[in-house]
Amino acid sequence: RRLERARSPAAMPVVGDICIRPDDIQLLVPPNWINDQVIAAAFELLPSEVGSAVDREGWLCVGPSEAFMMAQIADAGQLRALFAPLRLQERALILLPVCDHDDPESAGGLHWSLLAFYRHQGVPACYHFDSLGHCNNAPARRLAARLGSVLGIKDLPFVAAPTPQQANGHDCGMYAIYISRLCVRSLGMSPEEVSERIGREATPEAITEHRRALIRELRRLVEADEAAGKPGRDPARGRARAEAPAAAPA
Repeated sequence: RRLERARSPAAMPVVGDICIRPDDIQLLVPPNWINDQVIAAAFELLPSEVGSAVDREGWLCVGPSEAFMMAQIADAGQLRALFAPLRLQERALILLPVCDHDDPESAGGLHWSLLAFYRHQGVPACYHFDSLGHCNNAPARRLAARLGSVLGIKDLPFVAAPTPQQANGHDCGMYAIYISRLCVRSLGMSPEEVSERIGREATPEAITEHRRALIRELRRLVEADEAAGKPGRDPARGRARAEAPAAAPA
């Protein structure tokens, strides 16, 4: 089952260089499945959400397009060259969305989850947060291995972290977004402490409220751009050089 991204004439760059359309925002309304543009926009909003108390140089969210591209490239030298500008070796926390789609020639995907790289007290490891059992373990392990190549870490440890489970077929993207938020807010804690916090706070009620808040904020930004008379821009400007999965269940 695949969900192609709907196309509309206008695209507005409302968060950083991420172009978002009204029909992208509509995908946040249940039971739709959110796409990579929504996740990319949510990641761009994270610095303003967490505020100045969190060291912005200590963490990085890798967008869906870049994460998908990383998973497709096996050559370690090419990976390191491509991702050198992100200075991943300097980060204590790296967040990457995981999609089960692996065909670079088509759009699609059935599930989103989150891979979190931690370098806590000098010990590197990847933690995979999956709101649907271990559904995305295989693509997450592949992405963790590619990230290890970028970082120059052989056999990067991989942990399938305990994760609150979604109660429907459309919340996985929101769990990935919300858990990423908790990870950033918990910077400095051990991965085990972060996992405990996620278990306490990533409740169905919190997911629903964050979904509503994200809809409100993205609509506000789109309306502000429209009111300012900003022209639409090519949506490719908000995407990585390699095409990523256009959508997966939210």
